[in-house]
Amino acid sequence: GAVRDIIEGALERAEAMVLDKREQLDALVASLLDKETLDATEVMAILGPRPEDPYRTPTEPANGVPESVVTVPEVEVEVQPGD
Repeated sequence: GAVRDIIEGALERAEAMVLDKREQLDALVASLLDKETLDATEVMAILGPRPEDPYRTPTEPANGVPESVVTVPEVEVEVQPGD
């Protein structure tokens, strides 16, 4: 049915991405084995910027920078009793 088609299509796209990016994934694995932990900047240095994603949610940055390196200004909120 329709759900199976969606899932199979997603699987095909995922397999194609893994094959297409195999060298970068191998480099990522090697770095993780060496360091165990990588920050977003190190991952982006290996994989490159995030490609445009037609399924991106509005809360995700459109510039390909992961949220972990996006600076958000702090906002002070005052809560009144009964709110």
